[in-house]
Amino acid sequence: MNLGFVDECRQPGMAITSGALDPKPVIPGLNPRTAPRRSLGARTGLPGRVGWLFLGLMACIPAIGARGQPVVTPKYDTTTPSYDLSGVKEKAVDTVLAEVDGRAVTLGDVGDYIRQLPGNAALRSFDELLPSVLDKLVLQQALVLRAQRQGLDADPEVKRRVKAAADAALAQEQVRREASAKITETMLLDAYKRATTGRPGPEAVRARIIRTENEPEAAGLLKEIKDGADFAEVARRASRDPTAGSGGDLGFVQRNQLNTEIGSVAFALGIGEVASYPVRSAGGWFIVKTEARRRDPAPPYPMMREDLLKALVAQGTGQVLKDAMENVTLRVNTIMGVQNDTLPE
Repeated sequence: MNLGFVDECRQPGMAITSGALDPKPVIPGLNPRTAPRRSLGARTGLPGRVGWLFLGLMACIPAIGARGQPVVTPKYDTTTPSYDLSGVKEKAVDTVLAEVDGRAVTLGDVGDYIRQLPGNAALRSFDELLPSVLDKLVLQQALVLRAQRQGLDADPEVKRRVKAAADAALAQEQVRREASAKITETMLLDAYKRATTGRPGPEAVRARIIRTENEPEAAGLLKEIKDGADFAEVARRASRDPTAGSGGDLGFVQRNQLNTEIGSVAFALGIGEVASYPVRSAGGWFIVKTEARRRDPAPPYPMMREDLLKALVAQGTGQVLKDAMENVTLRVNTIMGVQNDTLPE
């Protein structure tokens, strides 16, 4: 099912991160969550992240329904000039992308779904993921409506499971917020210094890839290369990846900028070596070549800040759990209903 979005409103290389659109220049085969960013500040006068958000969303928000018809206008004024961007993020996530019998599917819903995708699926660009994720969320709303019309939402077992899911989400968010509330910018900067001072920067390789749709096709192209064909020429002719025009060249990339499977192979190869087998990864089958190695300088603080924050939050989780238990009255029963005020081991 294609919901008929206008192509001009798609921003190639966008990826959803922490609750907002985070456009990044994505090189196929790369991990878009860690690919380097370019700031729009010099061109727009807006801060980098907010500038992207403002240009990518406020100027180009799709409003197409499940049958290709306009269903809603943005919930905020896009005609009156305004330079107060304090609420842009919150308004953006409420942007309605589709409606199913009046039930809205928002940009925030899409972002939440993408963030919980397993493994490399979540590493694909936002532009790639949007159509399929939106289809799934539209179908989910249709099924919810069907279940409600049949009274399934009143079933005791369903109600219990819905409550459990809501409780788990609320508990996780409480831990995250409480642990992060005690983290200051000074603490993050100190963590950055400890992680980088006196230590070598990350290793990088210059890699080339050829992407194919299936393993037999990849095996055939790999045989050509082993028989003497030039890797770059084969990539230009046969690769299904956008890097085909440059002979599959990814430039110098660090391990965390590559999808896991491709990164493992590229960093295991010697200089000038081509992987002896096609690599299965997100988006297809890949032939991988490593051309050079170097040691990059340590990433700047802004690029490491999110990972540092996650690490400090994880360190503070234990104290949050302990504090939570100290402020409740606990009563535990055995499965036979006999009171036993100790939790099972």
